[in-house]
Amino acid sequence: MQKERLIIKNFFILKDVGIELGKYNIFIGEQASGKSLIIKLLHFFREILTSYLPHLPKETNDLSDHFYYKFYQIFSITEPINGTICYSYDKHTIEINLTDKKIIFSESLQVLFNHCVVELEKNDLYPKGNIKIIRAKTQNGTLLSAISETPSENLKLQQTFIPAGRIIFYSLLNNLFNVLDQQININPLLIEFGQNYQRALSSFRSISNNPEKINDFFENLSSKVLKGMFVYDNLGGYIKNNSFDTRLSDASSGQQEFLPVYIILRELLAFGQGNLYIEEPEAHLYPSAQKAITELLVYVTNATNSDGLYITTHSPYILTVLNNLILANDVKDKQTLFDKDLLLPFEEVRAYYIADGGARDLRDHDNRLILADNLDKVSEQTALDFDKLLDLKYE
Repeated sequence: MQKERLIIKNFFILKDVGIELGKYNIFIGEQASGKSLIIKLLHFFREILTSYLPHLPKETNDLSDHFYYKFYQIFSITEPINGTICYSYDKHTIEINLTDKKIIFSESLQVLFNHCVVELEKNDLYPKGNIKIIRAKTQNGTLLSAISETPSENLKLQQTFIPAGRIIFYSLLNNLFNVLDQQININPLLIEFGQNYQRALSSFRSISNNPEKINDFFENLSSKVLKGMFVYDNLGGYIKNNSFDTRLSDASSGQQEFLPVYIILRELLAFGQGNLYIEEPEAHLYPSAQKAITELLVYVTNATNSDGLYITTHSPYILTVLNNLILANDVKDKQTLFDKDLLLPFEEVRAYYIADGGARDLRDHDNRLILADNLDKVSEQTALDFDKLLDLKYE
């Protein structure tokens, strides 16, 4: 497994964060604690490593300026910040100097970029030596991505970010996101998500016509959250269940929040694309549906052989579900409760509690579980208040 790390010094609310990433990464904490900042940063750095190089400047200095401008747009930086952010993937390092407003690439990355430029100019010939280039056809032409020497450490090409507030996207079924220009003052991650959602909707029927690309296990898990089956039609689609059909405009907030996630996950599963970053998958969902969506995210990650799942959450329920999947993996030769594609190796899980500008590791290495017991202080305090009130009532 690749070695991926992130170190943050004085970036908005995040004052001193040093984390190591695994295949499954969970960030929990109160609102406005910095969880979203972390996964947006991780998505940003992975995007650099898997960029459409034909669309980027050839010179390293111009490349640095290009990505810093995108960084500036994503994080809406309006005032000077004196801090640094350092990301490393294996031997490659990218450092953002917030004071000097510049991005610095390690020498190994500069070599990779230069090789890619040379090979592009040679009509996609593979370079000699250990540095390889992987090619994949897309609508925009050839996607080039530098990868590590070991095949098992390949960087996945597609980086999918699913933001919070997804409820507004279910009705965007036309071409709004395709005509939005980057000059418009809209966060690039929202534009990217809208484009991904529209593309996934466009391929919904073609995926349905190729049943080998999808499976009953995925659809059954999804139906536990949707409370039915999604049917796409010219009016935008509806949710079909045994009793009645529900148009999306009449669906519950939980159904509307989950629908874009379902459509994008369905496409990821069908085509096996890249890594997934998702904010608050539990939004507007009952605990049983939170269980289903957590299992769904793990299933798609495993079934597509992704090397990265990144989740932000407020819900201790999600940690409890992940603990069950970790334990199921530890007894995988004995258990029959969970599908093999739901199992989580503890060694590949990272869980952090984000608070007070830092990140605390929640893993209990002795028991091989995520520590979730001490997170729900509100329930504990509520129970104490209830006991005190009972004492007053019956004193």
